[in-house]
Amino acid sequence: MLHRQIFEWCPTCQDEASKKEEMPPYQYEQIKRKSLWNNATDEFQVEEFKCPKGHITVGIHQNFQYEFLLDMALEDLLNCNFRGAFFNFASAEERFFEFFIEVICIKHNISLEAFDETWKIIGNLSERQYGAFSFLYLLEFGISPIDISRKQIENKRKNKKYTVKELRNKVIHQGYKPTEKEAKDYGNAVISNIRNIVAKLKDSADSAIIKMTHKKLKLRTEEVNKLYKNQRVNIATICGGGICSNLFASKPQEISIDKLLEEMKKDIENNKRHYNLD
Repeated sequence: MLHRQIFEWCPTCQDEASKKEEMPPYQYEQIKRKSLWNNATDEFQVEEFKCPKGHITVGIHQNFQYEFLLDMALEDLLNCNFRGAFFNFASAEERFFEFFIEVICIKHNISLEAFDETWKIIGNLSERQYGAFSFLYLLEFGISPIDISRKQIENKRKNKKYTVKELRNKVIHQGYKPTEKEAKDYGNAVISNIRNIVAKLKDSADSAIIKMTHKKLKLRTEEVNKLYKNQRVNIATICGGGICSNLFASKPQEISIDKLLEEMKKDIENNKRHYNLD
């Protein structure tokens, strides 16, 4: 099974090796690694890495949940898990709506605490989340957002077309197994829409995104310090590690899902060769 991995040096071993002008002896992927926070609604996930000498490093992923989910969907496509890919694309879209709402609230000086408390009202109601996103989008940009649920996707097996909404309901609520083309077409629609909105946000609310990132990183660091209060640990941030997050960080460009899959597969194969992995 193909999957992307994290590679880094133990900072303590790296410091010791640099004093001797040597390369550090261990990569994280070759040593103990465990997730501390890793669930479907968690952002800025945290992992612990322990090298053979016992040095502990805690890595905080500085990526948003929708970025994780998009990369998970691409991995599912690489592994021919088309239903899993469809679910992750759908989840990524919902989590992006939450991200957008939070960014606009922060732009208008709403605290994270106030946002979290208010989010509880609609946290389990996806239609209300989309409604909140739609009106905040209208408020921010003066136009309605593109509704990809009306986009049509061709089903060659039945020689007919479904709207994205119809296909999503069939997959999520009726147990329908999408074809590779249906999963890719849906993924293309989701990624293209998110990419375009991120580009607009960078023009209108980039400082709010930065503020939110720093605030959440600070909260995560405080949580890690409390958890390891009696131990000496290195704390490091892991950012820009996803295929989709790298795309969103760059200039908006038209790029197909096949190109993203090609880049992810190349990245996986390069890591295998570089680190002599099976």
